[in-house]
Amino acid sequence: MLPPSTVVWLLVAGGVGSLVVLGWVLYTRRLDLLSPEPAAFVVLSLGAAAWTWGYALQFAAGSLTAKTAFDGPLWLGIAAVGAAWPVFGLTVAGDDDLLTPRRTAVLVGVPVTAALIAWTNPVHGLMYAQVGLADPAVWRPLVVTPGPAFGAFVLYSYAVNGFVAWRLWCGTRDARGDARMRRGLVLAAGALPLVVGTVGLLSATPSATDPAVDYTPAMFAVTTMLTGVAVGRYGLLDPAAVARDLVVAGLSDPVVVVDGSGYVRAANRAGERLLGGRADTGVHVDEAFADHPALVTALREGDATRVQTSVRTLSPDGGSIETAEAAAGGPPDASGSTGTSGRTDSTGSTGGRADGDATRGRREERAYDVSVTPLADTDGGAVLVFRDVTDRLRAERRLTVLNRILRHDLRNDVNVIEGYLDLLRTAVSEAGLADAERYLDVAERRTADLVTLSDRARTVDDIATGDVSFTRVDVGAAAADRCEQVRREHGEGGVEVSYDPPDGPAFVEAMAVFPSVIDNLIENAVEHSDRERPRVEVSVSVTDDAVEFVVADDGPGIPAADRAVFERGDEAALEDASGLGLWLVNWVVTASGGRIAVADREPRGSVVTVTHPRAPPDPLLTGE
Repeated sequence: MLPPSTVVWLLVAGGVGSLVVLGWVLYTRRLDLLSPEPAAFVVLSLGAAAWTWGYALQFAAGSLTAKTAFDGPLWLGIAAVGAAWPVFGLTVAGDDDLLTPRRTAVLVGVPVTAALIAWTNPVHGLMYAQVGLADPAVWRPLVVTPGPAFGAFVLYSYAVNGFVAWRLWCGTRDARGDARMRRGLVLAAGALPLVVGTVGLLSATPSATDPAVDYTPAMFAVTTMLTGVAVGRYGLLDPAAVARDLVVAGLSDPVVVVDGSGYVRAANRAGERLLGGRADTGVHVDEAFADHPALVTALREGDATRVQTSVRTLSPDGGSIETAEAAAGGPPDASGSTGTSGRTDSTGSTGGRADGDATRGRREERAYDVSVTPLADTDGGAVLVFRDVTDRLRAERRLTVLNRILRHDLRNDVNVIEGYLDLLRTAVSEAGLADAERYLDVAERRTADLVTLSDRARTVDDIATGDVSFTRVDVGAAAADRCEQVRREHGEGGVEVSYDPPDGPAFVEAMAVFPSVIDNLIENAVEHSDRERPRVEVSVSVTDDAVEFVVADDGPGIPAADRAVFERGDEAALEDASGLGLWLVNWVVTASGGRIAVADREPRGSVVTVTHPRAPPDPLLTGE
């Protein structure tokens, strides 16, 4: 047991500290006293002062009459703390929704009722069965025999305080940055008196000469300091700070806050997922952004700027920053170089570390435009907001495909047409009509190629700019129509096309341009065959949840350069327009939610299989 004088001084200090912190908060903060958290804080502070001073005066009094007289303010403080603490703790924990009017009435009503019972105890003896003096009486608490109401109130208090401590623990665990520190300090401020008081009561052996001492209010001197730190350092009772935390936490964009000393102060969940453990509070920017010197430089310079960088993530379980920065410059052009707008660019692929298990998700590189904004009223602090610009950059890069291919292949085809037209003019002038007819055939084929290329380019442009829609596509009907069209175009002896239809409806929910997949695959099999009479086998089959479209040919097989379009899935695999159709097939299938596979066929040829989730039956449509 602590010396009585020490206990009294702790009690006095706790009361003084509670009132000092309350006065400081009221002087420096504009509190809405009608809101639960500020109102509960004020009542809690006043109640702590009444409890500690009432207990201290009871300690110091020497007569039974004086000691029982000070039981009044003591129980006033107990009622105020007992009513205000659950409300305050739950609001700080973010569980305001638990404080319904009925529950709040119970939380306030039970401590107040207990105080009323204590004040009227001489009439009924429900709170204390017996009350007496210690020997000696001075510097000792009352010697009491608890009554049934006392036991019931103690059990209620432990249950409520335990629940509030648990909710504060959960809130602290789930919060980040200053919000975590606020909740953690309030949790410590609430748990310390509860734990110390419990240990003191369980370890005591009360007697007339050594009555049990309740150390709970004696700990208010420490809890006052913890609360003061939470208010002054971490924004407790500051609506603006709480609002900032809520806004940042709710942002889908990753946000990281760095203080003036270069340490990470806070990060929302998106930021933690993006950066992994390097977004933890207390990590220095040299470590957090070790692979991104441009970010570190921007933070040290302290000016508002923007940095563009790549992050390789393992979806859906987060990832880590990879080294993927280039020199300062402008947005990337078609070749990946930079301009002069003051950005740092990185759009290339990164080797990166093999974070995580490859079986847990698909590793994907995402490009971010990072805004670095200095914090007002701080020396070097800044907020980093990572804006995902991957889709925009992909669209820009895909549009460069059109520029490169159209610039190269259209010019070549036009030159060929012009050359054959010159020959045609010469042949006609010399009456070489047979040669003229052959030249015209070549020019017509080249012209048809230009039309096809233009159509594909328009499709790519529509998809890249988002000008697409999803619809129900009957794969079986589209395949049958295309096979019949090929037979008509090439005649009876030109191409042998067989078609194996599905047993039932073969509808998919896909891009409206999905039929172009069927066109391109069949056309590719016919055009690139080295047989005098190409053979193409087309089939469509359905399962309970998928539609499968297969094109098999007996040609030389798909070249490695064109097959890379399927394997890599990006425009870097394209050498010229010959692979544009396959690249478009892969893009449309993948964007529509399907997958594509390429295999060799024995003894020769290739097999391309497109698998797509089957659309659910539509009762408004017939034939399903």
